[in-house]
Amino acid sequence: MKIFARYLIDKEITDFNAVKITDIGKFLSSKRKANTRNIYIFLIKSFYITYLGNEKLVEHLHQKPEEETITTSELITPDEVVVLANEAGNMRDMYKVLILTF
Repeated sequence: MKIFARYLIDKEITDFNAVKITDIGKFLSSKRKANTRNIYIFLIKSFYITYLGNEKLVEHLHQKPEEETITTSELITPDEVVVLANEAGNMRDMYKVLILTF
């Protein structure tokens, strides 16, 4: 909320009750990652509903699904690791050790 408050002060808004939907939208659009926006949406909605009792201002805010993360097992299979290690081992034993370690 501190970052949101600083943003409002930079826009010369000194009262949380004076915030408009467009102000919140501009703030959220400055956040590149969906996960970061989701955190701010949660915090802003909670603040306005719980402390200011202004649900109408934030009712349009909806969290987006989180970005999927890829696990290492989805990137390369154990069989591919063995093939890669064998090929690297042909160049130098240390390369094979490094690949197997990773």
